[in-house]
Formats: sequence, C-alpha cells, structure tokens
Amino acid sequence: MTESALLSLPLALAMCLSACGDSSADAGDGETAGSETATDTSTGDGDGDPSTGDGDGDPAGDGDADTSCPVGSEGCPCTGGGACDPGLMCDGGECVPASGDGDGDTGDGDGDGDGDTGDGDGDGDTGGSACNGDEFIAIEAIDADEIVGWNETMSQLGEGLILAYDNQSPNAYVQFNLDIPCDDDWHIWVRGINNQGADSYFALVDGEPMPVPIFELDCTNGPQAPEYQWGELNWRDQMAPNCEYVEDPWVQTWEAGAHVFTLGYHPQEAYALSRIWLTNTDQTPP
Repeated sequence: MTESALLSLPLALAMCLSACGDSSADAGDGETAGSETATDTSTGDGDGDPSTGDGDGDPAGDGDADTSCPVGSEGCPCTGGGACDPGLMCDGGECVPASGDGDGDTGDGDGDGDGDTGDGDGDGDTGGSACNGDEFIAIEAIDADEIVGWNETMSQLGEGLILAYDNQSPNAYVQFNLDIPCDDDWHIWVRGINNQGADSYFALVDGEPMPVPIFELDCTNGPQAPEYQWGELNWRDQMAPNCEYVEDPWVQTWEAGAHVFTLGYHPQEAYALSRIWLTNTDQTPP
C-alpha cells in the first residue's frame, strides 16, 4: 500500500492516495487518456438635541422644548408626564410608534434596524429557503469548474464527450462548484467507468472529510468488459475493505448557496468520468 498527495481544491487540500485492494484494470482497456462577493452622516440622535445633547429635546439649553419638534409628536420629546399623541408611546423620553421600540427597526428584535423579519440575513425576506418541490441538477464532467490531470475526449463506448485520466498526473482531480437552490437533503450521483475492479474515485464534499474517503461506483470485480454506470455517492474509509462504508449513501444536508464537490483519481482505479447528477429526491438518474 502506498500513499502520496492528491491536490483536490484550489488551496491544495491533501488527498492521501492509498491502494484499496480492488482488482485493478489498465486505463488502456476501452477508454484511455487522450482517446474518453451607508455611511451615517447625521450628528443627532433623533431626540431633537445635537449629538452632544442630553436627550430632553432642548438644543438651546434654556429649559424650553425645541419648537421645531412639537412635544408629544413622533420623534419628539414626551410631555412632562410622559404622554404622547394618540398612536404613540413614550420610550426613553421620546415619542415613538406604539408598536415600535424607537430603534428604527421593524420589530425584528435584533437591534440592527435593518428592517428584516428576524432571520438575521438583513435581506428583508421571511427566512428559510427550503425546497418546495423536486430539484434536479445535471452536469457533464467536461463542464466541471476545475479539471487537472484529465483530458476531454470522445468515448469509445458511445458515452459522448468524457474526461479520461491522462496516465501521468498523480494529483488529478475534477471539481464542481455547485449553486444549490434550496435547503434540503441532497443525493449526489456519479456516472463513471467500471472495468472489473477499476471502479472507485477519491471524493470530497466542501473540502471534507480528512482523510479523504473513497467512493465506489461498484464494490465487485465485475463487469468483465468496461462500461459506464451510475453510482450514488458513498463514503468508504481508505483502510476499510471493499463494500464496507461509513455512509452509504452519503447524503448531503445542504443550505442553499455555494457548495463544492471534488472527485480525485484513485490509482489503478476508475480512469474515466462522464457526468454527475444531484437531486433532493430519492429518484435515480434518468
């Protein structure tokens, strides 16, 4: 068993390469490399005083209320008895809407005055972005965002354009930068080459975990002739025998937004990659 480093992400995540004990097949069988991201300018504090005032609404300091801000009006000093005009309440010496707290927000309770509804993202939405229906994302391997050590080539098995290992890069990987539309549990499927025991890749999801897991398309020694097949992402420890998994399937509980999926070349294993398919359903790829 040997180990070396596999660069998988732009910041060179280390992927430990180890032989998994599968029967291996030469990359020359069937598919080969070369041939498959408001400034506040006010000086006052909203009470009618300058910013250096005492909050009594009397900027002149003569004991009289500021005539430019009628006592009892919204945003103005409360009366001596703490009263305000109808619909207003006295909060800290200032008349504010009865439903407000005088901090300028819309009652979201986070004190930032951003007017959102309490989800903390400041965008004014109602929070939560759970999926409302079935979602499907299909990406061809040749359309991956980063491709290192794999060549685009035409499949000899009728698969169309695929990525084939270049037979020389020890740190070969393919990275997909995903834009997940909604919060849910997501299933990742991979379509790759299976030739006898050559049927696995290294895999990372959002740069994790470490050590890098092995993903097996298949854990048997078939088929006898190379063919493409779908496999749902699983997680096998590098030291574990074939067919024994930490998670199978390895389902991702993702929030909406950017996520990264990386497949790395596993020495003497799967040497071609066709496409990936993601869904928030239990369906299999078409």
